[in-house]
Amino acid sequence: MPTNFTSNSFSSTYNDDWEKERAYHKVLFHGGRALQARELNEMQSIIQAEIARLGSNLFKNGSMVNPGGTAINSAYEYVRLNPEGGQPTISHIGKTLTGATSGVQAQVLQYVAPLPNGVDPATFYVKYIDDGTQTATNSGIRFTQGEVLTSSGGAGSITVESAGTDPLNPPVGKGCSIQTTEGDFFVSGHLVNVPGQHLILSKYTPLFTGEVGFQLIQDIVTVSDTTSLYDNQGGTPNLSSPGADRYRIRLILIDKSFTNPDDSYIQLCSVKQSVITKFASNDDTLKINHLLAKRTSEESGDYSLNPYRITLGNVDSAGSTLAENNFLLTVSKGVSYVKGYRCETTHPTELIIDKPTAIETKTNEFVSIGYEQYVTVNATDNKNLPSFYSSVNLYDAVGGTGTILGTAAVRQLEEDPAGNYRLHLINLEGASLSTGDGFRNVKSVGTGTSDFFNTVQIGSSTKLISSTTGRNLASTCYKSPSSGAS
Repeated sequence: MPTNFTSNSFSSTYNDDWEKERAYHKVLFHGGRALQARELNEMQSIIQAEIARLGSNLFKNGSMVNPGGTAINSAYEYVRLNPEGGQPTISHIGKTLTGATSGVQAQVLQYVAPLPNGVDPATFYVKYIDDGTQTATNSGIRFTQGEVLTSSGGAGSITVESAGTDPLNPPVGKGCSIQTTEGDFFVSGHLVNVPGQHLILSKYTPLFTGEVGFQLIQDIVTVSDTTSLYDNQGGTPNLSSPGADRYRIRLILIDKSFTNPDDSYIQLCSVKQSVITKFASNDDTLKINHLLAKRTSEESGDYSLNPYRITLGNVDSAGSTLAENNFLLTVSKGVSYVKGYRCETTHPTELIIDKPTAIETKTNEFVSIGYEQYVTVNATDNKNLPSFYSSVNLYDAVGGTGTILGTAAVRQLEEDPAGNYRLHLINLEGASLSTGDGFRNVKSVGTGTSDFFNTVQIGSSTKLISSTTGRNLASTCYKSPSSGAS
């Protein structure tokens, strides 16, 4: 069995005493001097250290250099087997199974041994290739429960599990798996080649949600583990001449939920409901990308290519109803640039938010909203505060006296920077008020001598000002005698 690699394996077992502090960059051999094993090992360490320095400038640990391809199969057909109906083994892989009852044929793709204590029986994963005598058109081609399966190539017959053994896991159905193709990753200072791998994510259900990645395994292989390390100069291993040991790095595809806290884990992708929603990104690891991102940020700032849309509900994508005190906030997929880096969400993001349940009461607080069309009124020379939307008169004298030039309705009152008030008016009516200049003779606004505001005049005129600081939440309406509402 290969020996687990530790940080002192090279120095303790192979006398590799290279240390970066010594600043050795080359081993210089002399003629006539015996070659030392530590010199050969140190020479490799020098070269590897320089590769690691260069790689660290380009990639972070775990970066995908040549990532290969990744695909999810949410229709990975399984067949649970009866342990008393024959002995399924790995020898069935590649063989064709024929159902004695249904006539359905399937090729065995994978064999999974039973778990201890009878938790899960032996299981085949298959690809159906012939529908036999089945005539149903509203269901997939599958073996029937409890039928005997005959294997080609003399691998022996087996029996499908009967119905009712586990209602949550029927004898036949769909599982979920992930498959990767060959790729290269930067790990622990090395460029590690990772062969294509296949992993079952969910044995008996087609839906899987979680994170998938690689477990880093480092070990040392010796001649006790494989005869390929013996001298093979003669064409066959010379068992009397053992060769050097090998330092090995492997990345094994794994569901993150099955890793231990002490395991070295490299993220590959996130999966939701059997759909890959996000791959591990390397865009922020290259130093040249940092420079490009800085330039993009300085030129364009943060922005979205497509607006993110938000919807609220109480049922998530899996069809589950949320608790009464929660609601679901769903943000649509989109592409944005944040601090110069491209950020993409390929699928909607769901967030469970607590509903507000506390009530806080505020009294005697004035809340201002910027509305259009106001007249400046005196903060000290007035009586009483008019009711919003109440009708008021426009007088040509102060103190709510004189001739009524027109009428209006009060929309809002707010303090201005000079310490006076802005009285926002809507629904202006009056023959002399058809334009803003016609407002110049108004000297007070109110309903009489006990309810009025005196206007603040500029020179000898009162101005009706159209604000540019905000928009009215309700439409501002101006009414002239000749044209009606407009």
